[in-house]
Amino acid sequence: MWPMPVSSMGSVDDVGRRTGMLMSIVTIGALAGPPSSGAIRDATGNFEYVGYYAGSVIVLCVLSMIGVKYATLGRLTGKL
Repeated sequence: MWPMPVSSMGSVDDVGRRTGMLMSIVTIGALAGPPSSGAIRDATGNFEYVGYYAGSVIVLCVLSMIGVKYATLGRLTGKL
């Protein structure tokens, strides 16, 4: 599902660059998430705080996306 939004974001000449940037960003989360969750689980002994960690990361990402949209458009409604 990733290639479709990436390819529709601009010219065909930049598809490789945009795909590489997307994969690099996703890799950071894929490499940092499981060890962080495991460390939290080992420290607390249960998965309750792992859920809090995952939820807070999702909220942080949503707030970041809202901030980028506002910084780009100057408002919260409309298309980028």
